[in-house]
Amino acid sequence: MKTRAIHLHDKRSKAALLEIAADIDNIRVAWNYWVNQRNAQRILEFVSALWFFFEVRGSYIPAIQFFGDAAKKLTSSEPDVVWARAQLQARQAWFTALIGLPDEGLRMVQESIRTLSQINKYEISVETLHCANINAIFLNETALVAQLSQEMRERAERSGEVWERGFALIWSAWSLLMQGQLDEGLKPGQEALAIFEKLEEPFGTSVASGVILAAITMAIGDIGAAKAYCLRGMQAAEEINYLRLLQRTYDGLGTVAFLEHDVQQAQQFFIKSLRISQECGQTREMLSSILDLATVHMAQGNLAEAIQFLAIVLNHPASGQNSLNRAQFMRDDAEKLRAQIETQMDPTLYQSAWETGQRQRLADVVTQILN
Repeated sequence: MKTRAIHLHDKRSKAALLEIAADIDNIRVAWNYWVNQRNAQRILEFVSALWFFFEVRGSYIPAIQFFGDAAKKLTSSEPDVVWARAQLQARQAWFTALIGLPDEGLRMVQESIRTLSQINKYEISVETLHCANINAIFLNETALVAQLSQEMRERAERSGEVWERGFALIWSAWSLLMQGQLDEGLKPGQEALAIFEKLEEPFGTSVASGVILAAITMAIGDIGAAKAYCLRGMQAAEEINYLRLLQRTYDGLGTVAFLEHDVQQAQQFFIKSLRISQECGQTREMLSSILDLATVHMAQGNLAEAIQFLAIVLNHPASGQNSLNRAQFMRDDAEKLRAQIETQMDPTLYQSAWETGQRQRLADVVTQILN
């Protein structure tokens, strides 16, 4: 697993993921053995490759259990065990963010980083720091994202690792996007993409292109460039079947199709995105797709269906979070659309549709759409 972690950072990543998948039962046995032995050094040799594998395969709940159960067993106060426990909790926090609990994830990972800093703050990797950043992004903590991104760049400079530099640049670009500095964000995003393409590494390529550069060029209004970046990201994600990036690029391509007035194609892409979100248990992203589909219904003149979808979004506690699929809180976007529809519908029909939507459960509606 230690060797595979190195392979996952270059053109050998597809083969490494397949090898891990083929041997996952033996890997689990070995992992459990070293966890039960409280052997911090051996445990840490698994962590990076396991995080990568669970992330790409969309196995978020299993990952939380995997890292969380192990962390609970490491009760010793010896520095190497404390270090390993904090590393496990940071990875657990990454996946906690992805299932829609960034408040909990951010508390967990900040505690981990404080613990690691007390031991050796200069050895905290970019991979560990970005477990904090993903939570901060979903909570729209712009200042914290900027701080963490700077710490990542400093770490990458100290380590001299090209892969770390690529991901530090990715987070820097996203930080600038959050601050509205779009032109400034393009440069680190493009530099990151160049790094990962030179490494022939599809994981980083898909993130740099399909998430970062697609989002920045979309915000700038360059729809052609956004579409090209989405397609490049999708191509890279398909090489390793990276589900979350496929979900993200489908959503981006749906937005492009909608802006190009191809509502039917937009709907098809949004449903593809929704299907992956359901498979991976991503509540926040399912809500985001429901919001996207509400805009499709509006464009088709189906205002009653649109307001029902908006009621589901506005009624859900996770709507108060950011999604990587949009620039602001989902609740704010949904409220703008709701107010717009309210002025266009008969009050009685509006109220009936609104009440129907409020009674519906997200999981049931998603199942109905996908079936």
